[in-house]
Amino acid sequence: MQLEWTRLALQDVERLSKFLFIQNPEAARKVVIMLADAPEMLLLHPQIGPPDESWYPREIRSLFVGSYEMIYELTDSHIIILRIWHTKEDR
Repeated sequence: MQLEWTRLALQDVERLSKFLFIQNPEAARKVVIMLADAPEMLLLHPQIGPPDESWYPREIRSLFVGSYEMIYELTDSHIIILRIWHTKEDR
């Protein structure tokens, strides 16, 4: 399986980092590292996150990483990170 990030997911990481950087630059750095590393576990356990049946037949799932929700899609050959939000964020 290959891991991919969408442009929107990368923009989400940048947005979340910039928001946090204003208050705490060190925390922002740690969050970026945590979010970048988290999908690696999906390579071993791709179905670890609960499925979102509203996307059927696409296999869309969520992975919670600290206070962040990472939305990803499983295909036959890829894990695609679609979006990332803080759990308190309005969507």
